[in-house]
Amino acid sequence: MSECTHSDDPSELTTPNYTSTLPEETLFFIFRLALPPSWVLIHGDSLPPFPRPIWSADMCAKRAITRVCKTWYRIGVEFLYENVMLRSIGQLPAFVRTLETRRELGSFVRRLDVSCMIPLGYGLLYSTEMEKLFSFNLCPSFTHFTFNPFPAEGNVGLRAPVIGTNSTITNLEIGMRGWANYPASLAPLSQTLTSLSITLPADYDVGLPQLTFTHLENLRLDIRPSSVVSTAHWALPRLRRLCLPNWQTSEAAPTEIGGTLHAFVAAYGRALTHLAAPQITQPDLAQAVLDSCPALVHLGVQVNHFWRAGGGSLHHARVATLDMLEHPASMLTPTWSLELELAGVDIARVRSRFPGLRAWRYVDTGMNFLADLLAPPTPVVCNEDAGAAAGGRPPEYDAPSSSYLAILLSDVGCADEDSDVDPDYVQPESSDADEDTDDEVAPREAHYEFFDVDWEVDRDEALVLYQQTLA
Repeated sequence: MSECTHSDDPSELTTPNYTSTLPEETLFFIFRLALPPSWVLIHGDSLPPFPRPIWSADMCAKRAITRVCKTWYRIGVEFLYENVMLRSIGQLPAFVRTLETRRELGSFVRRLDVSCMIPLGYGLLYSTEMEKLFSFNLCPSFTHFTFNPFPAEGNVGLRAPVIGTNSTITNLEIGMRGWANYPASLAPLSQTLTSLSITLPADYDVGLPQLTFTHLENLRLDIRPSSVVSTAHWALPRLRRLCLPNWQTSEAAPTEIGGTLHAFVAAYGRALTHLAAPQITQPDLAQAVLDSCPALVHLGVQVNHFWRAGGGSLHHARVATLDMLEHPASMLTPTWSLELELAGVDIARVRSRFPGLRAWRYVDTGMNFLADLLAPPTPVVCNEDAGAAAGGRPPEYDAPSSSYLAILLSDVGCADEDSDVDPDYVQPESSDADEDTDDEVAPREAHYEFFDVDWEVDRDEALVLYQQTLA
């Protein structure tokens, strides 16, 4: 019988002798290093060595920890709730209801990811549950919020959640879908955010004053053909790290988006130290961007900029570490190879054009997501002076966060990235324990037929439907 069918009631758990000798702090540290790193759970569906079922294995492992004894329960429930990913609309009311009835669990949540589809008939439920989540401060200590739902066509009037000024959020990710009120929703967070991932807006609220993001250092920016740069609305005095992910060149000529990119970097790039721009294909645009970033020390661009033929002309005096990202043609040409890709790179010319260069690295397509982390090749010294964590926990293990090897082996560094993703969140109660199976990859959305466009599901109906999908 699966371990996931055991009782979750801590009153029914006993403490065996072999665990009573280990302090909770020691067990906590062991579990922290033993559980799968969050980057595997996030990107596991796209990397062949790490298939999606690892999500279920991770969930089962965490729930199994809570069933061993009372001590392990106290530790395991922290891991179970510290990172919650809601991939099904039914999980949202289940999660909110759990926190309403067991408020102590909300204090464990550090990262919340709302990435569910919102079917027709669920718009009101979604809005109500999100309002409860923030209005009643059900997650009083969470610092990382990812907001990336998928509204079904016809779900009009859905808006980004209103976040209060007393929020503890320091890392915010807003998906690429158009949420009309999201520029205004950033206002309460302008004094607390240190990291932000958004789409550059197409328009700005006329009545919204300039937002000065006092502590924002990391920005991941998606640029669309309609995006507009407005220095009158945003001030980014401490911006140091900028990542520009893939943009949709099919919607407009690359030069149109490139012009917006250049305008943004010209406005905010003077103090940039780290830049990843994998989609800049034109050498003249790439050089113009580099000229706007005199303080740059780490750069990630396509490898074709360093080929002998047609490229190799980029230059910068201070860049010390360089990521050469695999050219998109390698995905389209069967005869393409790593040797062919790198054979065209003139290393001697690169060194002459980048006199401060100390290390460079080739990143293939399968690992391109790591470029978003802006982690240069050179490792850094571990921070041994970290203070003790709240509640008597040992200091977080601060491995070299700028080393890809450290990222691959474990979660490191930032407090908002040191926990694992639990996409198929369930409440750790005995009533739910028998309804989850080890081979359930992720919650399945039920097949709904809507005959009345005005029909709206309520919480009880949604929970019943959600439980049916888990059966």
